[in-house]
Amino acid sequence: MMSEPALPAWARDDAFPIRPDTSKFGVVDHSRISRSFESLDELKDHLEIGKGRLNWIWTPESDRLVAPEEISKLAGSLKKRCLIFAAEDEGYARRTTPLTGIAVLYGLFCFLMGISPFGFPGIQFLVLTIFGFLYFTARPWWEARKARAAAMRLTRDQISDQVPEARFELWMENQSTPFSVLFLVLVVLVGGAQFVTPGLGISEAGLVK
Repeated sequence: MMSEPALPAWARDDAFPIRPDTSKFGVVDHSRISRSFESLDELKDHLEIGKGRLNWIWTPESDRLVAPEEISKLAGSLKKRCLIFAAEDEGYARRTTPLTGIAVLYGLFCFLMGISPFGFPGIQFLVLTIFGFLYFTARPWWEARKARAAAMRLTRDQISDQVPEARFELWMENQSTPFSVLFLVLVVLVGGAQFVTPGLGISEAGLVK
């Protein structure tokens, strides 16, 4: 068996915070808000409602917060929760499809006809509508597809196979990434400036021959 220092950070016993001592069971959501329960059944009922994004849970068996997949008794509740989110994502994708689909078709029409809608070059507007379709329609549909596939693996016999991936994702999501956030903000600001002054950024930079 590997020694503790040899394990990756997300697999170590101290990878996650110490659990609260307010109750026997509980959950911590993505906003670091915790909810306490006195029994496993109460915890299951909360999970099956499917509200909020879940980070960790705690039980009497561990002194630290753990990934939900580490508790095999929660397999059924996690499966129901997963299917709820999948249905919500599918519903969102269906609602946005008419709007984003029409936008892409209009963008394609403008590009082919040489039209500059709202002052934007046709290709620029087309790319913008494609990004909108990918983010608001394709992304939730893909997330729903992944959630349904994951739900099929959430059984007591198979849930243990999901633990390494679940711990790694939780560990990554809770790392401090100030430089990444700053870089993303700068990219958004630069990209936004191009749309505020369509066609001017390149010429002002002296990139037009």
